[in-house]
Amino acid sequence: MRERINPLIILLVGVVLGIGLTLWGQSVLSAKHEVKQAQAAVVGTGQAVVAANKEEAKLSTSLENIAQNGEKIKGALDDRLNTPFQLTSANNANTQTAPRTAGNATASVVADQCPPAIIDGDSYMPFDVGTVRLLNAARTGTPVDSVAVSDAESKAPAFVTIRVFVRNDTEIAKMYNDLAARHNSLVDQVAAYQHRQRLRLGIKE
Repeated sequence: MRERINPLIILLVGVVLGIGLTLWGQSVLSAKHEVKQAQAAVVGTGQAVVAANKEEAKLSTSLENIAQNGEKIKGALDDRLNTPFQLTSANNANTQTAPRTAGNATASVVADQCPPAIIDGDSYMPFDVGTVRLLNAARTGTPVDSVAVSDAESKAPAFVTIRVFVRNDTEIAKMYNDLAARHNSLVDQVAAYQHRQRLRLGIKE
């Protein structure tokens, strides 16, 4: 006569199988959840890449426009600087009247039309109004207005002192350095974020 299987053993086997099936089911659900998370992360990363590419394209177009405008201003400035003009008034006490020989003739030079004998911070730069307008356009990134550099006033002396010009140049240099520092910081932050994203997605660098 066959021996009957102990009900306790059957119960234990059932419990073990139940626990095993439960754990297996949980692991399957967990794996599916992780797969969904990974897929969502990939989709999110893809969307971020698309958005970043659009922003980069916009930035590239903007930089191209700025570069083209800068070249136009540079060309206009070169043309103006290659065209001499005469100061009608220097208002500088250091100028002196002196004879000027033109061929066989001798002519008197008006004192306030002479360049200063001593250059100091309050001496005038040899710029006309049109040149200053072009310099301002280059600094602000605005398009060149042909009228602003061709009207009667544009040919008049600008009376920009060396002191003002130097201070303006140092101001621009400071703005450039501040912008460069911010740019470098932003690049570092983006690189660190991308590094963390690659680690999270298991992408080898």
